[in-house]
Amino acid sequence: MSRSATRTEVRWVIAVFLAVLTASVCAAWGLTHRYEAPTPPDEAVAAAPGVARTPVPAAPSVTRGVRPADNPAPRPHRVSIPAIGVSLELIALGLQPDGTLAVPSGENELKGAWFTGSPAPGSIGPAVIEAHVTTATGKGPFFRLASLTAGDAATVQLADGRSVTFRVYRVARYPKDAFPTGEVYGNTAGPELRLITCGGEFDRSTGHFDDNTVVYARLT
Repeated sequence: MSRSATRTEVRWVIAVFLAVLTASVCAAWGLTHRYEAPTPPDEAVAAAPGVARTPVPAAPSVTRGVRPADNPAPRPHRVSIPAIGVSLELIALGLQPDGTLAVPSGENELKGAWFTGSPAPGSIGPAVIEAHVTTATGKGPFFRLASLTAGDAATVQLADGRSVTFRVYRVARYPKDAFPTGEVYGNTAGPELRLITCGGEFDRSTGHFDDNTVVYARLT
């Protein structure tokens, strides 16, 4: 493995580690004030086929030498998920100065975000797209994310006009204090997609949901 390849892989691992270590996804994508939040359809996680409520003990295989930054792809512009009626404009967000994940806010609150520390969709590795499950005014873009099942499609439009389609192979819900960082964000043998939002019960004392919903998908 070349020295530049090693540095690239390390940068990707560090970016992911910081994002998850300093702020759980649920906290970052929760609400910043309290309100009577609508309840997302988390019961679908228990009822839908091919869906796991708890993480699988085995971590995903890691392909050493994978270099997302050395295989650049156009940035994602939109994600469409027909099974839940989502066609969502995407913005690119990274980490805030304090190390926490930046989240769509203000006029971008109803948009999704591609995490710039992850590969672009279609490149090797898990591209990460996140959106709110609820907002201050009601349902968020990923309100029904937990109801996806194995085989559902998610198509990402890239800035150059091309599209890449992924098929869901797993949907899981994790307590935010037991989020399996390596399992969700670890390097993969091929191009994959992670769709992430909050889930579980809404804690009025903190203004956040207790869990994360994570959808795993592979490039078709």
